Amino acid sequence: MMISLQKSLKEQANTFNAREKQFLRHSLNYLASTSRERGLFEPESWSVTSFDVEFGDKIGDGGL
Repeated sequence: MMISLQKSLKEQANTFNAREKQFLRHSLNYLASTSRERGLFEPESWSVTSFDVEFGDKIGDGGL
């Protein structure tokens, strides 16, 4: 969830109005602070999430 919010704010910032940006930033800050309190970790810079993958045409199904 945090990664999705961060990506949206970074890449689609101009599609949100000021109130929406405020809401997303507040939500992100809350999730981050809650994660730190519970001892959850931040993803590594090299982590790949489903939000980073672009799905397209199927190349093949493997096997013979």
